[in-house]
Amino acid sequence: MPKLSEIADWLGADLDPKFASVEVLRVAAISLATEHDLVFASDEAALAKAIASHAGAILAPLTTAANADRAILRVKHPKLAFARAAQRLTPQRAPAGIHPTAVVVEPQNIGEGTSIGPGVVVAPGVHIGRNCQIFPNVTIFPGVALGDNCIVQSGVVLGSIGFGYVRDPETGEHVQFPQQGTLVIEDNVDIGANTTIDRGALEETRIGAGTKIDNQVHIGHNCRIGKNVIIVAQ
Repeated sequence: MPKLSEIADWLGADLDPKFASVEVLRVAAISLATEHDLVFASDEAALAKAIASHAGAILAPLTTAANADRAILRVKHPKLAFARAAQRLTPQRAPAGIHPTAVVVEPQNIGEGTSIGPGVVVAPGVHIGRNCQIFPNVTIFPGVALGDNCIVQSGVVLGSIGFGYVRDPETGEHVQFPQQGTLVIEDNVDIGANTTIDRGALEETRIGAGTKIDNQVHIGHNCRIGKNVIIVAQ
């Protein structure tokens, strides 16, 4: 188990040296914490609960006073530090590789360290970067490129044909406009379950680096989403 001295180094936290050898295994809610858990407290009320809990260590604001009986790591943003610690202590990663039930037409286009889950379909001409997690039952159509460190949750459809039609004014018929563009998803993008993102019509749809997309969101063809954007709830 990592020692608090290591965690303090990860987070740039201030820690009383007497607690340097304390070991923690994971992060937890204050109400559920055990002696091997790390919790966070962003205000005085939460800090009082954390101190009274069984937690092995507490992330708290820089202004927090020292406590001779409790291992407190003082940081600028406790909740942010807690999230960063969780990535190191309890990483939610599947093993790298392609599941036997997945259909990947061009496996040479899958980056090192990437995990392709059960039932995933990856069409020809798709490029997926390094250390991505593609959860079960994702469909990725031709002309899609994912950067590094992307997370694509179950049921996602990437590069689907956009809803674009031209109306014939004489007959009222709706004729599909060509949907032959591409979809580019940059690095560090997270895509929630059952989200759909259309390919461009003639050019591209693009999702900027660091963007996080919630479950059940639809992004239409030719959209351009910037960097570090949050899109939630449909």
